[in-house]
Amino acid sequence: MNAYSYVGLVEHGRLRVLLAEDGRTGVFQLTAADVTQSPEAMDVSVLEDHVVMLRGLSRGEWIHSVVVVEQASPLLALVTQLALGQKPRFPQG
Repeated sequence: MNAYSYVGLVEHGRLRVLLAEDGRTGVFQLTAADVTQSPEAMDVSVLEDHVVMLRGLSRGEWIHSVVVVEQASPLLALVTQLALGQKPRFPQG
């Protein structure tokens, strides 16, 4: 199976997908497990409130086989939150 690219904002340990190569939208849990394994949530605390690009396969409420390709600057995360009409949260760290 081919992995797809996803761009989104990490909020409360989940990825809010803003743009997806496979057209999926919504909020997803992230796991390094492949689609044949039971998913276990990845620790994405260092990505909290950041915009990321990753590759993986969405199945249900999970994106499997996740590989983070790029993490955007904290400034882009703030701009994204404002564009979404959210109260901006300054990234920690």
